[in-house]
Amino acid sequence: MISLRRIAGTVSLLNSLLAIYAYLAGYAGSYAVAMLVLGTLLLLVSLVCIYGVFYAFYGSATLSTLVLIISLLAGGTSLYFVLLDAFSLASLTASAITLRRGSKLPEQAHPLNLPVFG
Repeated sequence: MISLRRIAGTVSLLNSLLAIYAYLAGYAGSYAVAMLVLGTLLLLVSLVCIYGVFYAFYGSATLSTLVLIISLLAGGTSLYFVLLDAFSLASLTASAITLRRGSKLPEQAHPLNLPVFG
C-alpha cells in the first residue's frame, strides 16, 4: 500500500511542476519570477518529502500556500489557473493531513507511560 507521505509528496511535486510551467509558458505575468522561485523550491522540498523526511512537509505546506496566493494574485481565469489552484489546495491539504498523522507519539514513547511493577 502506498503511504500517505508518498501521496502528499507526489501531489506537491505535481504542484511544483505546474508552478514552473506557469513561468515557462508566460501565464504568471508580472509574478513570473516569484512563481519560478517558488516552483523550484517546492520541487526540491517535494522530492525530500517523497523520500520520507517528515519535517519537509512544513515547507511543502508553506510553499503550496504561497503558490496559491501568487496564482490568485496573477488573476488568471483560464483552466490552467483553476488546475494550479486545485493542486495547490490538494498539496496543502495532503501535507497538513500528513503532518497531523505523523506527529503522534507511539504508545511506548509517551512520557506518561510508566513501567508497572508488581
